Amino acid sequence: SPAVAGRSAVIERVQCRVREDPKCTLEMNVNGQCVDRPPVTEALKFQTNVRKTQVKQIKITNTTGSPWKLKPQLDNESWVISPSFMEVKPQDSVTFDVSYQPTVTTKNLPDGQPEQGMIFIPLPTGEARLYHLEGIADPPKPSGEITRDVQCKTLHTEKIVVTNWLKKPQKFKVARAFTTDAGIVIKGLDDIDIPPQASRDYKFTFMSYKDAKVTGTVTFTNEDTGEYLFYNCTFKTLPAATVDTITLRTPVRQKAVHDITVENPLVDKQVTLVSKCDNADIAVAPSFTVPPCGEGKLTVTYFPLVMRPQEVVARLTLSCPELGDFPYVLKLCTTHAGADKFIRFQCPLGSSQTQTLRLTHFAKANADFVCKFVDPKPTTFVKTNGQYAIKCPPAGPDGAEVSFDVTFEPSKIGDVKETLSVASPVAGEYTFSLAGSCLPPERQGPVDIKSGSNAQIPFKNVFAENVTFSIHCDHAAFAVNKASEVIQAKKAVNFTVTFKAVDDVFPVRGKLIVSCASPGDQDKKVEWVYYLRGLKNEGKEK
Repeated sequence: SPAVAGRSAVIERVQCRVREDPKCTLEMNVNGQCVDRPPVTEALKFQTNVRKTQVKQIKITNTTGSPWKLKPQLDNESWVISPSFMEVKPQDSVTFDVSYQPTVTTKNLPDGQPEQGMIFIPLPTGEARLYHLEGIADPPKPSGEITRDVQCKTLHTEKIVVTNWLKKPQKFKVARAFTTDAGIVIKGLDDIDIPPQASRDYKFTFMSYKDAKVTGTVTFTNEDTGEYLFYNCTFKTLPAATVDTITLRTPVRQKAVHDITVENPLVDKQVTLVSKCDNADIAVAPSFTVPPCGEGKLTVTYFPLVMRPQEVVARLTLSCPELGDFPYVLKLCTTHAGADKFIRFQCPLGSSQTQTLRLTHFAKANADFVCKFVDPKPTTFVKTNGQYAIKCPPAGPDGAEVSFDVTFEPSKIGDVKETLSVASPVAGEYTFSLAGSCLPPERQGPVDIKSGSNAQIPFKNVFAENVTFSIHCDHAAFAVNKASEVIQAKKAVNFTVTFKAVDDVFPVRGKLIVSCASPGDQDKKVEWVYYLRGLKNEGKEK
């Protein structure tokens, strides 16, 4: 291209081929002359943010009677003219859009000065239009505004789309600048590589341990060029949802234990958490400490005293000023404990056996126990030491022992079973399985009777109803005062037995037999046997 005005150049015999007939060629001479640059028609000044677009227009008027074909020329890629080619009818006008699209901030240019450019539009008349361009690229505006509501104690992952606007790869350094304090944790990678004119997702995490409003920016900077893009971010934390739901299941008066682990993210500060629960059956330490960047453990103990058929929901909250609240939901389930003890009794009909039963209660208030047998029918067991109500003071940390006596007084040979309930509204219910075995009456004696004398033998109707008893002696030397007697229920009487020797042989042995048909089972006979021993009456013989 010529560099000095006035110079001319000639190219002769330039061959041209005819498109419709390739075999036909034409020759032409081409003459060119360098002229001075025309004066600037107009100066256009642009100012916009880097990687944004500002558009201005230029107008060209065809004042001739022939159509024009115009093709503007640009010398700086920061500008774009549209359309790139246009036909202008005679006596008509057209408009070109000139767009400034800077990719480098003005301050990052080598000279730090506004960009310069020229638009040259040659006209068929031999004239030209020349436009001077000047552009200032200001720092970028935010690539986006991110606003999120995040629950406390919940890890939130945020995704940002990062675009490389160049036709070559870029490596960005990532800076996260937020107005944070203790208890707020923001983490992410420190750099990201983006292929030419491509986009990638950048992810970072946000978690706040307490209520707060956090604002800041995430900036991506090309350290080689100084160019950057950034996002404004606002995180508003909401009250913490449940950190965890814990199910505790245990029989009454047995413990279910669960350990809760709490992390302290603070680098240089130990925190003390205060624990609070709305259920009296839950025991926790009132407070515990967690070291910096460490873990703390809280043991939750569920120790129910009263059986509850349905699930109970309780709430446990751990809190400290630095990390806020840690709410937990406790689902408490109680099952039956079964019989606390199994007690066996055994004695012969007509006798009784007493045993002391013991239980340990853990109520922190006065406990009034009521004793009753589960089966409403009459029983052969009775509580013998006082009333069927037991009053107890509050228990200590290890519980308090309660004792009472139960007597087994059977009225029928065989085995019986009963369940004794000892219950308190605050201390819960204790059950005892009682098993009794009634043996046939024991043989008693011997009863010594001197010849010519008598003896009183006590006897009790152990049955719960009036019974007719038969009484007789099996030896002719012994005689009882009656052959039968109707004895009222649970009543004691005496039988008089007389001994009269029939020869001089001593001692004389015999038996007093008391018998009856078993109540409720007339085919079964019950006998009481008393051994008798007749002795010589030395005094009378003398």
